[in-house]
Amino acid sequence: MLTFISCAKTMVSHRSLKVPEVTVPYFEAEAVRNALEMSQVSAAELEKLLKVNAKIAAENKVRFHDFCSEDNHPMPAIGAYTGAVFKRILPKDFTADDFRYAQEHLRITSFLYGLLRPLDGIRPYRLEGDVRLPEKGGITMFDYWKPLLTDYFIEEIKKRGGILVNLASPSWNTRRMLLMRSSNMKEISRSILR
Repeated sequence: MLTFISCAKTMVSHRSLKVPEVTVPYFEAEAVRNALEMSQVSAAELEKLLKVNAKIAAENKVRFHDFCSEDNHPMPAIGAYTGAVFKRILPKDFTADDFRYAQEHLRITSFLYGLLRPLDGIRPYRLEGDVRLPEKGGITMFDYWKPLLTDYFIEEIKKRGGILVNLASPSWNTRRMLLMRSSNMKEISRSILR
């Protein structure tokens, strides 16, 4: 079984959660490229792109600018987000076995990183699925990730017994993403419905 949740818009600014290890996100290279592209956007443009106030836009301008800084240490995804779901997961109370189980059976969506495991190291950011970046040909971040994530996500579901518990927000239309490849449609449908 694989459980799928959405990331939160809010994040901590530094690591405080003790974890057994911090792993590298599968789509780390894409995240760095996306962050570097976002670092070229002005705070005023970020305010419009992210639909946020000037303070949040300025904070995220700094986050993208400092994304690759040696002083910007990655935090485990499960401890980096501060939204309601993450507050209720209570990773500070996890045992080593709990972290291992979560790492194997939980995936977190991210419009910067694609798909994360709980112990994947991430840096603070904010990015929405409807953001359109010129260097991506004007497509949304959601449309950017669909072709990259589809096969990877299908394989993750298959490895975990073919069962997906989708608790992600509606902005991640998982069924549409999974079924976009018609050659996989019958096999995926069987796996999801099982």
